[in-house]
Amino acid sequence: MFRMIENMDKGKRKFIKIPVIIIVAFIFGNGMLMDKPSPFAAAFMASLTGFDCIYAFVGTVLGFTLRGELSSAVSNLIVLTFIGIFRILIAKNYNKFINFATILVCGLSVLTTNVLTSSRPGDIFVSLVFALASSLGVYSFITCYGLFDGRHYLTLLKPANVAALGISYCIFIMSLSSFEYSALNLGLLAAVLISIVASQKYRYAGGVITGAIAALGISIADTSYLAGGLMIAIAALGGSLFARLGKITAAAGYILISGICVMLLGANEYTMKTMANILMGAVVFAFLPADRILAGIKYAPTAKSGTDVSEIFAERLKMSASALKEVKIAVEKTAEILDQKNRRDISWVYNNACNDICRKCRFNMKCWGEEYDDTVKVFGRIMLKMRGGGIAIADDLDGTLYHRCIKREGLILAINTRYKEFVSSNINCRKISEMRTILTAQLSATESMILEMAGEFTECEKFDRQKAAEIENLLASLGAKNVRAAVFFLNGRASAEVYGKGTIAADEEKLCDRISEALKIEFDLPEILYIENEFRITMYERAVFSIEYGASQLSKAGEQNCGDYYDSFIDSKGFAYIVLSDGMGSGGRARIDSAFACGMLIKLLRCSISLSSAIEIINNSLLVKSSDESFATLDICRIDLYSGQVELYKAGGAPTYIRHDKRLIKAKGQGIPVGISSKANYNLQRFNIGNSDIIIMTSDGAELNEKWLEHELLDSDKNSGGMEAVAQGIANAAKYSAEKGKGDDISVIAVKLVK
Repeated sequence: MFRMIENMDKGKRKFIKIPVIIIVAFIFGNGMLMDKPSPFAAAFMASLTGFDCIYAFVGTVLGFTLRGELSSAVSNLIVLTFIGIFRILIAKNYNKFINFATILVCGLSVLTTNVLTSSRPGDIFVSLVFALASSLGVYSFITCYGLFDGRHYLTLLKPANVAALGISYCIFIMSLSSFEYSALNLGLLAAVLISIVASQKYRYAGGVITGAIAALGISIADTSYLAGGLMIAIAALGGSLFARLGKITAAAGYILISGICVMLLGANEYTMKTMANILMGAVVFAFLPADRILAGIKYAPTAKSGTDVSEIFAERLKMSASALKEVKIAVEKTAEILDQKNRRDISWVYNNACNDICRKCRFNMKCWGEEYDDTVKVFGRIMLKMRGGGIAIADDLDGTLYHRCIKREGLILAINTRYKEFVSSNINCRKISEMRTILTAQLSATESMILEMAGEFTECEKFDRQKAAEIENLLASLGAKNVRAAVFFLNGRASAEVYGKGTIAADEEKLCDRISEALKIEFDLPEILYIENEFRITMYERAVFSIEYGASQLSKAGEQNCGDYYDSFIDSKGFAYIVLSDGMGSGGRARIDSAFACGMLIKLLRCSISLSSAIEIINNSLLVKSSDESFATLDICRIDLYSGQVELYKAGGAPTYIRHDKRLIKAKGQGIPVGISSKANYNLQRFNIGNSDIIIMTSDGAELNEKWLEHELLDSDKNSGGMEAVAQGIANAAKYSAEKGKGDDISVIAVKLVK
């Protein structure tokens, strides 16, 4: 039903949704728990917003009226009224904070009204049970409503969502069990139909799970039906056993297992009523167009590609990552076996040389038998000499061995030849080992990158197809071609990612205004990346903070180019990245390395590759980029513009200074520059900053006095030139105070967090 509602246009959807809400609220209004009106009507109302609360209120009042308990349900009506006002006037939408507040408000409201109307000490316990039940109900209903209404979409495969669906189903069956007319019990009948359909569609898992949950709901509603609930749970398993043989056989199997349960549990009023409902449910199922019903039971996502598709892509990526991991392990194990096989020690040199020369010598047994130890000592001294850079000569065969050996010159020549082979082989092995280390490091980085990309598919809470279509139409009207857009929500915040071809006839500000107006979401300025004739746009919902940014660079005396390089951007998740790199040395050569490290890192981050994976890729690239040494420091500052949390990644970077609450904090650089070791070695520091706090990033050439800097930053708010002037002032001061002969490239970046 909800799937059909989602696919309707807005007018038809509203027309169908209103009676659905009223009917569900009516059912909850009739529900009983511990011989009192259940709190689930209040929980259901608390899960809605706006006029939906009013429709739920109407349905609940109708439910109380039907049971003839409207006059005795005054406390429940007060709770409903309070919750409705709270949801309509205060909690107008869905996010984690509002959802938590709603759960708390509903639970406290139910607890307070029940405690105030209690007349016995035991009622206090009942009040606590009702409060906990209502809070649990709110959580489950909000989750399910978000799944089917499209406001707070969550993937069905997450364990928390599966639990919420199960709890909601249990509550629904429990409330429906209050409708009983003679032998017909709507809760029992619904449980039978749902469990037998689930057993047909999902076999054992579907039948057993839906049957067990329904049995729990029926038993809570009326403990007299405990045996009846057990019958349904067992019969659902029976339906699963016969499901492969067709719907008639499955229905017959359901009835057969139920009859056996009656014989085992004993025939009484409630088991016979359960059996009657099972018969009715099985007959209804047998004559329904089951094929169409089963074909319609599939999840339709609200996104263009759909959550099911995203899950498939996520699984594909995970399998690709596993394959890369297996390749890495295979390379390491194979290399270990081959290394053991090909490993040579220094004795290989003289052993092979002597095998070539001494094998047919008449003194072979004498030298390598009776005087073996003395012979080995002589060759050991020769090997020690050759390792020191010398060359073996005949005189090195001292003592008895020299006088006895009749092939001295040939033996020495063979030793020198074999030693060259030994050295060459070791050099090649070492190079291969280094290449293998780089390869396995790259495979690990790629594996991590793919897994993180797979995680992004499943982390998204909602894909909004309608909003994506609005962006596509808007960009098409601005001259773009082949536009493909996605609008998704993560942690309650909207983000948009758009790909297309051509040129957009609007600047960033105009485009932001147009998209914000079309989607009714306030976005920050988009990040537009052009690659040849194609573009990529990333946008995120306006954050709590923004940044003011300024930089200054001074070259070393006598150099035209500064050896430092910096860049920055803001991604679609609301993270601001500021990257500063210092190349080895100074001038043009250093500029190449720093520009490569910083530029490539920013490019990888713009393409949604995680920071840790991007650093590893840059490290491996610098290792193989050139035959000579090629390395650079990386100083990365990442700021969450929603929370103000800062992460500093330092791979050999200079200290960073933070002015926080009028105090100066120094974050020292640690780790080693990228391009030196086979694995990136960097330090990560986390802290939180607030409005007007300032971060100063510097290269090694800027040596600053902390007391002076603290005073300078305290007065920075008075500087009319903003962060640009602050950065220039600090850079100039660092240049003038540098010791003579210790000049270096100087880079200073000033970043201010602003609400």
